Amino acid sequence: MYESLGILGVGHLAGYMVAALRRVKDNRRIVLSPRNQARAKELKSTYECHIAKDNQSVVDECNVLLLSVRPDHLEDIAAEIAPTPDHLVISCVAGVSMQRLQVLMPNTTIVRTLPLASAEVGEGVVPLFPENSIAQALLNPTGKLMVFDSESDYELAATAAVINGVLFGFMAELSEWFQSKGLAAEQARALVIHTLRGATGLADRMPDQSLRDINLSIAGPGTFTRKAQDIIIAGEGFESWLKACEYIQRRFSEKSV
Repeated sequence: MYESLGILGVGHLAGYMVAALRRVKDNRRIVLSPRNQARAKELKSTYECHIAKDNQSVVDECNVLLLSVRPDHLEDIAAEIAPTPDHLVISCVAGVSMQRLQVLMPNTTIVRTLPLASAEVGEGVVPLFPENSIAQALLNPTGKLMVFDSESDYELAATAAVINGVLFGFMAELSEWFQSKGLAAEQARALVIHTLRGATGLADRMPDQSLRDINLSIAGPGTFTRKAQDIIIAGEGFESWLKACEYIQRRFSEKSV
């Protein structure tokens, strides 16, 4: 028997989670907060969810709560609800530390996670801190669940989640370049998607080889791959990605204090 799930904050992330659960025939009762009425009604119609009259009603009806509000709305919603020691709060609020969450919602069990948009189709990494069997069972259908023992390691995984979204920008740039050279939009899109899928699929099947070793085995001296890689390195292409990671990690660390 699945436990009922209450969702506080009905935006894109809530939609990913609901779609992921229903995709694997998880028919638990899902109760939505009423603030975003248009989105809540859409999820109710599409996925047979229920809409509560207010936020505290979500808490009253469900012992497992998915907290998916924006960071700047967290304090307001925390003031409206009173979870008990019987509740599990699964926070998807980026950059808000466990310590801060526990101050806002004392005497209840809290874990942190950050599902990606790809959770809807059961793909991508889903970080979790700390270990919790109920949260793990809930999140398993949403992608590659990675449980972290420390909050600092969890924050690194959250940085990767941000970069995941940036990858779509990179894919769009490549696709548009191929289109500018004459490929049809559908062909360009498929070419980019399956090129990246091929690389990740190969890496996933070679766990005993480092990613660097795989790269060097392909980008050998004198190859077109090595030349292309040298051009990217010379233009600080890889370095720019790392600078973005450093920026996101730093901002998460600042917000988590």
